Amino acid sequence: MKLSDFMKKKNLRVSEVARQLGIPYEYVRRYLLGTIPSRKKMNRIVEWSCGEVSPNDFYEEPKER
Repeated sequence: MKLSDFMKKKNLRVSEVARQLGIPYEYVRRYLLGTIPSRKKMNRIVEWSCGEVSPNDFYEEPKER
């Protein structure tokens, strides 16, 4: 599940996610726009979401031509 979908499911705002993860608001905003988190932050997100958001969810699947 993408981070944005998880946030919608849990009715969370960017500021709430940032506070709960202990990271800057701007980082969460960037992740929602497509920036891939560092391994440390990605692990924190996976743990925080109880595995609902996985590392693979930050990568787009290649589009077929």
